[in-house]
Amino acid sequence: MSKYVFYITITRRRGVNIYNWWIFCRDSETNLLIICVETTSFDLIFWYREVDLILAKLSHMQTRAPDDPTVREFTATVTGIDGQTVTLDHTYFYAESGGQPPDIGTLDDISVTDVQSTGDVVEHTLASTPTFEVGEDVTGVIDDEFRTYCMRAHTASHLIYGAGRRILTDLGYGGFGIDSEKIRVDFTTTTSINDETLIELERLTNRAIWESRNVTWETVPTTEATAREDVAFNTKTEEGVMSDADSIRIVEIDGWDVAACGGTHVANTNAVGPVTILDRSNPGEGMTRVEFAVGPTGIDRRATQHRALRETAIALETSITDLSDRAIALRNERDELESQVNDLEAKIIDSAIADFDSIQTDTAVWRVGSITEISVAANDAGEAAKRALESSPGIDDKKPPHGSVIAIVGTSERPFVVVAADDASDVNAGAVIDELTDRYGGGGGGGPSFAQGGGLDTSASTVRSTLREWDQSSPWWWYHVLIRFSGANNSIIFDIE
Repeated sequence: MSKYVFYITITRRRGVNIYNWWIFCRDSETNLLIICVETTSFDLIFWYREVDLILAKLSHMQTRAPDDPTVREFTATVTGIDGQTVTLDHTYFYAESGGQPPDIGTLDDISVTDVQSTGDVVEHTLASTPTFEVGEDVTGVIDDEFRTYCMRAHTASHLIYGAGRRILTDLGYGGFGIDSEKIRVDFTTTTSINDETLIELERLTNRAIWESRNVTWETVPTTEATAREDVAFNTKTEEGVMSDADSIRIVEIDGWDVAACGGTHVANTNAVGPVTILDRSNPGEGMTRVEFAVGPTGIDRRATQHRALRETAIALETSITDLSDRAIALRNERDELESQVNDLEAKIIDSAIADFDSIQTDTAVWRVGSITEISVAANDAGEAAKRALESSPGIDDKKPPHGSVIAIVGTSERPFVVVAADDASDVNAGAVIDELTDRYGGGGGGGPSFAQGGGLDTSASTVRSTLREWDQSSPWWWYHVLIRFSGANNSIIFDIE
């Protein structure tokens, strides 16, 4: 409390004089406070002690940083010490709140590492045990670089929200946070925030900075603030405070944004500097998070992006403004070439399958082989096998008397195998794969018309040989031989199941 006046009234109660010491003062030059200390004796020493305690308590109930954010050095009286935690009769250190981190600095040259508001007291945590004592005056010095960064960052969050008011529908405020590299603002909105939206948010924000709009703050009655439709409230941090508070601090950017806020801000938007939007994400609860940077991080990001754009434009022999058109044209060319390559590869694979060895069984013509002309993945081989099955010729280019089976074996150390069979072949492709994996390991599966497996623990030539020896009428893998030793007559019995 920087200024106060007092007067005394005397009343008589049950034969005793009652002295009422009335104190009139202002906190941070905004709110008038009236305090009454009642005593039964005209004791000036007692009165001064009581007034000092009351004023000290009122002084450090809240930090003065939000209302006087440019103060970097001050003198205060120590009111309490608990280890490395110190309380003062007043402070300009910002206590961590609402997403803004606490100030750093020094108290009598001892580093302040944390500032928190606990109940009605602002507690300063020091890096070491203080050498001063309660009642002594100390000098507080606030780190100018960090405070200035927080002021710019916090004001920038209001600017971005103001930009959101202009392009986002059903906009709500979900909070924000500052760290040393970037700042986040959480929105609730029905608008899908895509890349184009981010660009427009950044453009509008920097436009408002260039327009040098004044930033002001005042404390108004809670009923007045909540009645205003233009005031943005943080639904997570302000509602709980508003329920018990008689007044609310309002921060207004002239003609741009109005919000309930207890942070530190610059006096004019031109002090924020350039704002660079970095990314967006969805943290949940219907929120969209926009991350941005001010200061060196934002400047460095812009320089990196500009350098990359110029280098890319040079490499593509175009200008930065025509870069997107050039990129789209190149993508279309790539897609066309990719389609042509796929067509050529498909023709190569189809030709290779047509040259596979043909094996006639009682029910089908098998074409078994590996594709060595190009590298083929299992899925691509499977699609090729299905295509070949639809147009598979018989031996000597005649249609087969029965059905067709196409089997393609990979060429890797642990090869894959795909089998496609038509209904007329009486071959169950899934059963073929099951028996191959039972014998050679690996895994796979499928249905009667198509199946594939992989990771076989044998060579591709062994798998091809096994498939060529397939006898549909009596396939070897349909039989399980059980060997038992009979102790009665020392004989070996083979049970075929």
